[in-house]
Amino acid sequence: MRKIEKIAVLRNNVSSLELMENAGREVVSFLQEKFPSLLRLKVVVLCGKGNNGGDGFVVSRLLREKGVKVSTFLLASKTCCKGEAAVKLKELLKTKSKVTELADLEAVTRFKEEIKAADLIVDALLGTGCENRVSLLFEKVIEIVNSLKKTTVVAVDVPSGLNSDNGQLFGPCIAADYTVVLGLVKLGLIVAPGVNFAGELVVKDIGIPASALQAEKLNLNYVTLTDILPFCRERSFDRHKGTAGKILVVGGSTGLTGAPCLTAKSALRTGGGTVTIASSTGLNDILESKLVEVMTKPLSQNTDRSISSKATVPLVKMLEQYDVLALGPGLGKNTDTGKLVRNLLRKVKKTIVLDADGLNLISKNPEILKEKKGALVVTPHPGEMSRLIGCSIAEVQKNRVGTALKFAKKYKTITLLKGARTVIALPSGEVFINSTGNPGMATAGAGDVLTGMIASIIGQGFEPEKAAVYGAFIHGLAGDFAKEEKGEHGLVASDIISKIPAAILSIEKAEKKYAK
Repeated sequence: MRKIEKIAVLRNNVSSLELMENAGREVVSFLQEKFPSLLRLKVVVLCGKGNNGGDGFVVSRLLREKGVKVSTFLLASKTCCKGEAAVKLKELLKTKSKVTELADLEAVTRFKEEIKAADLIVDALLGTGCENRVSLLFEKVIEIVNSLKKTTVVAVDVPSGLNSDNGQLFGPCIAADYTVVLGLVKLGLIVAPGVNFAGELVVKDIGIPASALQAEKLNLNYVTLTDILPFCRERSFDRHKGTAGKILVVGGSTGLTGAPCLTAKSALRTGGGTVTIASSTGLNDILESKLVEVMTKPLSQNTDRSISSKATVPLVKMLEQYDVLALGPGLGKNTDTGKLVRNLLRKVKKTIVLDADGLNLISKNPEILKEKKGALVVTPHPGEMSRLIGCSIAEVQKNRVGTALKFAKKYKTITLLKGARTVIALPSGEVFINSTGNPGMATAGAGDVLTGMIASIIGQGFEPEKAAVYGAFIHGLAGDFAKEEKGEHGLVASDIISKIPAAILSIEKAEKKYAK
């Protein structure tokens, strides 16, 4: 956004003061829309000395002009404000508004009660320029704000203390109820842990020309409902089970037969026409007792009843009759099964969705991914990704977008990194961040459900890239529906499957509404 604003100023003849004025105006517009009783509220605007503070000065001035009771606090001396912020401070002072300096801890203590008496606090302290731990002065003010349980907090662009680039925290961070996002959503607002502090996002246009946005060639996409509507295109009247997607699931081992069953069931519920689980001979009876609509195929097995690498040839032959392969759920850790996974990657020309133990079995030599014959979607959770790239889970989580994108480019795979705000990275450099889902989905088997959904969507004729995006969104939406019925604590993977039809139906209804 900093680059985009510079482009707007240098190439499009847009004044930076105009952008700041627009930003403040849009924040005030939101406050008026959200709080009909604004004139009766005590409003405190907390400002820093930089551009975010400049936005805050505009907010204070415009609110005062509308008759709102505003107290403005500056966490610096007035002489510290420079550039556009200084101009907007001067304009505010011309209205006879009082701007109280909180330049030291003593001043914070002195005016603490006035801040605590606010009905509404506008956070314009730090913004996107925050790149280090906040000072003790800011830390104290943030702690005061966060201690208030009944006061509504609205952040301007980014909650103070949050790294807008990656969602990491620099010590204490304002816990906002709303964040009025200026221009475009910042990544740090939608990924953890930043998402926990941003509250509800309200995106406002501040007058940046479309040409300035296009010049930056943005490759980060936040996936919302309108992006998913194409999934619900009408099926042709003459479609049958053979043309609705034929999905083969290869998985299962002793103690892990549930995983491929979840994958198969979710594939059917997502619209797949025919689903078969191929597993070891010794597990076939167990699978058949668990399943009704899913077919099974017994394969050669090892002594521990894991699938043998001898199954390579029959599986490759079998896949001639299928559209997509879901490989990995519950495969186990047998090294010979790992050989099977490597063989299939080298020989299968159909699209493969590789998940769970399929990823773990190649984690010591992920270079095998470069030998794949067809399109490949990998769906690791942070632990699996950490094993694939040889780093800690904490390192993966600290830069989820960067990690997924680097992996996608290196191995030319569609990489779906699961977790809060699932990331889908493409080898082209395009990245999609999913907006659906909830903490209740942190349950065993949820990933197996996602694998089946993505495989099913591929089988129905969608490009693997779109299938990964659509699958993640619908998976999260089904989880959200399940949460409404079961709550977060009692939610299990099969609950997600049960809500897939409702999730798809809701998208179909939205598609018809948008079409009108």
